[in-house]
Amino acid sequence: MKIAMLMGLILVLGGASSCAGDECTTSEDCAEFGEACVDSGGLLFGGKSCVNLSVKVTPEPDMAAETDAAPDQSLPDMPPEIVDMAPDMADLQDMEIDADMPVAEPIDPSDFLTCTDNPQPARCTEDAQTFEWGSASYVTHFELIDDNSCCFDFDGDSNLDNGFQEIAFGVNESINAAIDRGTWVMGFEHDGLVTDATAYRLNVWQSRLARNEAMRLPNIEIAQAALDEGTHPLSYFPIVHVNGNQLTAEDGAFDLVLLLDEVELKLRAESARLDGELLNPGELESGVDAKLKIGGLVSAESVAEAFSEYVATDCACLGLEGPWVTWNQQSSIYVCEGSETNSCDTDSSCNNLPPCPLFNTVFKPDIDQLVDGQEAHFSFGLLLDLSGARIVGVE
Repeated sequence: MKIAMLMGLILVLGGASSCAGDECTTSEDCAEFGEACVDSGGLLFGGKSCVNLSVKVTPEPDMAAETDAAPDQSLPDMPPEIVDMAPDMADLQDMEIDADMPVAEPIDPSDFLTCTDNPQPARCTEDAQTFEWGSASYVTHFELIDDNSCCFDFDGDSNLDNGFQEIAFGVNESINAAIDRGTWVMGFEHDGLVTDATAYRLNVWQSRLARNEAMRLPNIEIAQAALDEGTHPLSYFPIVHVNGNQLTAEDGAFDLVLLLDEVELKLRAESARLDGELLNPGELESGVDAKLKIGGLVSAESVAEAFSEYVATDCACLGLEGPWVTWNQQSSIYVCEGSETNSCDTDSSCNNLPPCPLFNTVFKPDIDQLVDGQEAHFSFGLLLDLSGARIVGVE
């Protein structure tokens, strides 16, 4: 290493002389050049020559020393305006929040309680006959989406899911005809919705129209079967967030009553989501007009139970001894348990039931909610038009 350094010094010095090859005895011999008389070859070469000592010689680095040295962990010098990036707490305290910025409503655990919990929600002990109900709506137009253009992605594949599209046409025709007759009523109670609300609870009620010509708003009466206890609902979205006229919600659960011709199916929708728009935000005292997009999941087992319950109640003429159809979780198929013979009158609604063997063709679950490799839930999407109504009690 020392030899290499010496050779480097010799080469540099050899090329640094102002007059190459000028030999000298003393520095006076080099004065006219502003140089000094030094050994030009040392022990190896001997002799002296004039050399400019202002030339800086950089020795070869000692790699062993660099390897052993601890790494420099210090930060490079930074301008003060970059180094001092921490916000001043006083500035944060004085900072104003934009009034148009949506603020998340804190989740209250009581929003998810039912009447079997302790403590119970306050509505569990309210008297339905004297209770002051919230602003209300009822569905004036119903559309079960018949393609994948709406409404939510439930399996995370970036595609909108709709497993009920095969039955949508028959359902929409039957339900909208029943809405026009006043025999199918789906009510909503906007509990806590006021002009400046940022969040409220949306209760979903099976209902019926109450005849009262003196009232300018349609009156609806809640079905007894839709109540948990008191005035607490079985179906609801616990928290609906309000941002201007826009509504969003998730974690809803509600009973969805579908009509296939005259066959009524009561299904339980879970993991429900909602997007919507208030159409009359400043006139809530006259009920709530809105457009809602709702999606959710219905278990394949729930579909089988709904059909079998209908058959057991209204189709004794079929002569069945067991459930009309069941869902086999292991094989993920519907199984016909009862007789397929139909001894009902030709005008019976039971003749509108789909042939049981076709269940696995028409009803195909599309969502693996439990992530166990089994698609055992149907997704669905709804578009609903709501008009203002008034809840007048329980039927």
